[in-house]
Amino acid sequence: GNIYASLSICSMIVKWAPNSTAGILVAGNPGYYGTDSNSLDWPRFMHLDEVRAALYVADSYNNRIQKFIIGSNGTGITVAGGNGAGTNLNQLSRPSGVWVTRNGQTLYIADSNNNRVMRWNLGDTQGSVVAGSASGVAGKTNTLLSYPGDVALDPTETYLYVSDYNNNRVQQFVL
Repeated sequence: GNIYASLSICSMIVKWAPNSTAGILVAGNPGYYGTDSNSLDWPRFMHLDEVRAALYVADSYNNRIQKFIIGSNGTGITVAGGNGAGTNLNQLSRPSGVWVTRNGQTLYIADSNNNRVMRWNLGDTQGSVVAGSASGVAGKTNTLLSYPGDVALDPTETYLYVSDYNNNRVQQFVL
């Protein structure tokens, strides 16, 4: 299949087809960062929803999650955050990872600078904290996180796995 790469320093997402020698720009503007809907600023991890041909990108420095329809004109839709950095439930702070449920309706977001994981239903104006601290406090206990880097769900969507970067561990939470 295709390989999608987040080129953070170039603020873009590129797709490589099998056996190709050049990538195809999927999102962002090469070498330009910005806040408009077709721009990214330090994109991090992403999640490809192949069923719905949608790519979800943790647009870290814009404090938002952007959704791009594969094969479209590269214009993104903000589906979470985008209200400046902060700890309010409608805000993210340097998100770095995103996971989309099988039904395509719920996002799990590694809200890195807030030391938490957010669950955000598509179409909602705010999310809820499912792991870590609601106030953004970092910690080492089994209920706290310190700069979560990425998230994933198991195939049954019963367990949430969090790469707890500054604590050098992977945490498992029951949903």
